[in-house]
Amino acid sequence: MEELERRCRRILGIGQDAGPDEIKEAYRDLIKVWHPDRFSGDLRLQRKAQVRLADINLAYKHLVSGNHTEKTAEKPHPDPETVPQDSPEEPLYEESEKTRSFSLRRLAPILGFFVLLGVAGWFTLPFIRGDLAEVPFNVGASYLEAGNHDEACRAFRLSLLINPENVRACVKLGETYLGMGRYGNARAAFSEAIRINPSGLSAYLGLASAYGQLGSPEKEIQTYKDALRIAPDSLEAYYGLGLACERYGLDDEAREAFSRALLIDPQYESAQHRLALMYGLRGQYREAAETLERAAKSNPHDAGIYNDLGAMYEKLGLHMLELRAYGKAVEADPSSGEAHFNFAMASLRLGHIDAAQKELETLRALDPALAFKLYRMISRKEG
Repeated sequence: MEELERRCRRILGIGQDAGPDEIKEAYRDLIKVWHPDRFSGDLRLQRKAQVRLADINLAYKHLVSGNHTEKTAEKPHPDPETVPQDSPEEPLYEESEKTRSFSLRRLAPILGFFVLLGVAGWFTLPFIRGDLAEVPFNVGASYLEAGNHDEACRAFRLSLLINPENVRACVKLGETYLGMGRYGNARAAFSEAIRINPSGLSAYLGLASAYGQLGSPEKEIQTYKDALRIAPDSLEAYYGLGLACERYGLDDEAREAFSRALLIDPQYESAQHRLALMYGLRGQYREAAETLERAAKSNPHDAGIYNDLGAMYEKLGLHMLELRAYGKAVEADPSSGEAHFNFAMASLRLGHIDAAQKELETLRALDPALAFKLYRMISRKEG
């Protein structure tokens, strides 16, 4: 079984003999686990989830295709079972029973102040409303950072009840709804933010993400393009556009988006990695290797990049470079069973049986299944 297919199966966490039903089941499970919006409170983890999700989609696409060495003509669209069902949309800032309860418990002093301001002509002082809306907004931001989406939602809605034009509260409310899996509500919140401020990039990025979760590929892609019209140098918008196009089988558009991101920032490792994997799936191994070499320079401590680079060198028959790349992967992540296995296999291809046997001892502690497979390969080589 070729290296690329073996890697795809490891990404999905399935065995080498798994059939179509098991592949599909593993894909659905991983899509649910790695939704980036589950990490809305942590931008770093959200970006990692986006990259992981793109890997899962690429691996699934490769395994379900009839031919593992050619580009497939059609790619999977979101399975209806993997698209979360959204709850009915609710008004952005209608004062609900929960909101009233929240305000009474948390903000009773502020409500008392509202009464005094009402006597003094409260509704004629919009600038005061804006200042006071910041109080529940800051409370909501703290709750969102802590992962308490329910309380964050109530706080942001209270902020909007005080000041309906608070665009920051609209955006944060949308992000909160994304974290809760309420994608229709998120779409409404981000749309309202765009109505208030049509040049706000974060609202467009959030709206595109909501459309993606709702299974609306045309709207998702168009929203990313709208974001790029107002922010032509946005790496996030180009990267999001590339992932969306890749997910829906628009390979040429995806490569263009990733390439544009790299024109803005040649060291943008995520775009480099995605572009390289796309080249690899198309059989353009030299282009993939060159792109991964640049990615490795940008992020020399990423074992995944070196593993992929080694696979491309293997396809090109450059076995000394392959061995060196896998050695770098082992240095970057000594606990990676995959890196040790790949290094051992590259050693066997060069006839270095002693080096492979040394890796076998390490693998027995890290990954017994890979150790057994390597043992069989060494036995064949010696026999």
